Amino acid sequence: MPYLIPDRPRQDGVVAFRCERVDNTIAPETDPDQLLLAEQRVTAPAPFPATPEMLRQAVADGVARYFAARRARVQPFVDRHFSLLGSAAIHRAALGWDILRAPANILLAGPHAGVKAAGSLARAAGARRLGDRVSGYSLLLKTDVGRRIEWLVCTELLELPYRQGARVSTKDALVEAILDDPRLQTLALDLLRAVAMRG
Repeated sequence: MPYLIPDRPRQDGVVAFRCERVDNTIAPETDPDQLLLAEQRVTAPAPFPATPEMLRQAVADGVARYFAARRARVQPFVDRHFSLLGSAAIHRAALGWDILRAPANILLAGPHAGVKAAGSLARAAGARRLGDRVSGYSLLLKTDVGRRIEWLVCTELLELPYRQGARVSTKDALVEAILDDPRLQTLALDLLRAVAMRG
């Protein structure tokens, strides 16, 4: 089979190669490691053209697929959790301290709206940092029903990583949709092959 035989180095230090046919033997006075390196260079696959434009388009397509899938899940999600039976299951939590939190939140709704308005006015006056801090305050009490709905929206509808107390969901449908792009999968395989050949 043909091999690339390293020739004498040039003055600039670059080693030139000449192609010779070697029948089941190694050419005399040739380093076997150099032969193997030359053969790997010849047989190495061409790099996949991972241009910035291609990567941006792959990510954009993945994001579009993710949101299309979320839209398709909205109606089943609503039917499952906000029907008569589903809503009853969610509001079982209201039988605890939520019985007291709900009336308190009704009383705090006015002051809470005032805090948000003050934050907006501060931003409009140029005090953006102060406005963001004020708007970040919430006078409303967290309810068990609200926490339950947050958990369901983040983990079932959006399928994004979410932590709520001791509960943690690591599902990330957005990343999965992006990595499902055939261009990125081809790029990953090419990179793995290149690493394997160099290893």
